[in-house]
Amino acid sequence: MTEKKRKNILLLWKEENNFKRCLSKLTLEDVHSAVSRAKVIMGRNQAEGKRVISHCNFKYYPDNPSLTIWESVAGILKDCGLT
Repeated sequence: MTEKKRKNILLLWKEENNFKRCLSKLTLEDVHSAVSRAKVIMGRNQAEGKRVISHCNFKYYPDNPSLTIWESVAGILKDCGLT
């Protein structure tokens, strides 16, 4: 795939209607599963001693960018009594 084609796909994805369409297909179980997977990935990265980068109050690993956004999502689920 060419760089131009990748950029066009990204621009298409960023359109609000496409984003809302994708979000409308997510279930609460999808969110719970994503949080669980993110916890595992972050734990594995820490155990392997991988280098952590902080950006805008989020931490991630450059070779496996599992952001800590899951921590915020988990907090929201807990506050809403959904955990």
